[in-house]
Amino acid sequence: MRLLRALWQDEHGVILSAEMVLIGTLGVVGATVGLSAIAQSVGDEMTDLARSFRSLDQSFHVEGVRVGKAWTAGSSFQQEPVEVSLKRLDADIERMTVDAEERADKAAATQKKEAEKRALQEKKMEEMKAEPKKADPKKEAPRKKKPKDKDRETAADLEA
Repeated sequence: MRLLRALWQDEHGVILSAEMVLIGTLGVVGATVGLSAIAQSVGDEMTDLARSFRSLDQSFHVEGVRVGKAWTAGSSFQQEPVEVSLKRLDADIERMTVDAEERADKAAATQKKEAEKRALQEKKMEEMKAEPKKADPKKEAPRKKKPKDKDRETAADLEA
């Protein structure tokens, strides 16, 4: 129990808030760079895997068989050359990469426009709050009520 109390009250090795901010910033930056590197590595590995699948030659030829009056037809498949297939794969990967970058650019531009629009709206709201309220010309000052007939007679009687 004494040991726990002593550790609790010990101030050696205390991390100050400025140090915590620095450590947190480095951690976030490091995690961002690390995740970016992982994403790039996974993409590269997937490209290698696709290229290896495309490199497999799946061509085949099976002769037909005839035994007496029974027979089976033969079958065959000739795969296109690996070099042609890999060139097409590389072109597809490049096209998809460019498409993804364009979509990311469009999304960033859209977000920027929305942020600018929100900032403009907030600025207008602040200006409206800061402006003194002007009298609306359509709204008139409240009118005094006209006295009813009974009130008029009473007023006339009072004057006489």
